[in-house]
Amino acid sequence: AAATYLAAAAAAGGDVFLRDIDYRHLSTVTGVLRQAGCTLSCQEDGIRLVSDGCLRAVSPIRTAPYPGFPTDAQAVVMSALLRSSGTTVFVENIFESRYHHVPELVRMRAGWRWSAASTGSRPPGSGPWTFGAEPLL
Repeated sequence: AAATYLAAAAAAGGDVFLRDIDYRHLSTVTGVLRQAGCTLSCQEDGIRLVSDGCLRAVSPIRTAPYPGFPTDAQAVVMSALLRSSGTTVFVENIFESRYHHVPELVRMRAGWRWSAASTGSRPPGSGPWTFGAEPLL
């Protein structure tokens, strides 16, 4: 739930403080949000995020077992980064069918491209996705 609140505040812009959160468990998520342009303050009693809502694309996000980027946070961070300038690549390394939210994002006019370059013959729904606010050709 913490990643959801952080991603929502990042995309919408604002100032949010999440109490009783161990920031160390979210270090990869907060790292991505920092790279996207948010200001985060991680304290013993919680996490504060400040965002003006103007996000920028980040380096490729690759899911991995803890302490890597959590696959459960992928959809909410992907949704937030649709508001960013530029494109971000997401690579799912844990669950092959984790991209079930992508068709809904596409229905909302999200630009996307699926690449089999690093996934061999795996079908759409797995492998790297490139997202941006504009349609990708």
